[in-house]
Amino acid sequence: MPTSNYANKNTGDPVHAVEGGQDQRSMAPQFLKRAKTPYMLFSQVNWKRVRKESPEVSFVKVGDLLGIMWTNLAETEKAVYVKMARNDAERYEKKLCCDRAATA
Repeated sequence: MPTSNYANKNTGDPVHAVEGGQDQRSMAPQFLKRAKTPYMLFSQVNWKRVRKESPEVSFVKVGDLLGIMWTNLAETEKAVYVKMARNDAERYEKKLCCDRAATA
């Protein structure tokens, strides 16, 4: 598999790419996505609504607005996303254990 001449900006490691420019890790069917944080889940749920309400706002500004909304969110409303994040963390841990057992 050919590697690209580009280095990962964060680590300096070469990024292994396949033809078409995709990172081979993202193409692997066994690639395990990490658990999402409560804020990430909140952002996913509310992104489209914010874009619909303010179509003229830039991508970066939508992120800023979501951050402000999250900060102003009541603790009882945040609890919903905290519970969702806990469930996602449990999913991640179970999958991680299964993957480790399968490779051992």
